[in-house]
Amino acid sequence: MQEQLEAWLTRQAGRPVTVSDLHRVSSVGNAREPWSFRASWDGTTQDCVMLVKAAAGQLETTLGPEYATIAGLAGSGVPVPAALWIDPDGE
Repeated sequence: MQEQLEAWLTRQAGRPVTVSDLHRVSSVGNAREPWSFRASWDGTTQDCVMLVKAAAGQLETTLGPEYATIAGLAGSGVPVPAALWIDPDGE
């Protein structure tokens, strides 16, 4: 999974991205699988969380509205993480 994630992030960023410390985060829900990792590019490193639609999830929803909400709250004073990218095709 790490190599696929690095390749996808590199395409999104338009420059080489390396991923380290990739691991699944324990969660009580089963609609999304949260993963934590560190992404590095251009000499900077950022802690990241990736949400993956669970294969056996009970909710049949898309991540698009969740992403839009998080991105929309940026700069509003509500503490949210930076919404970097979304993969609408499920790569």
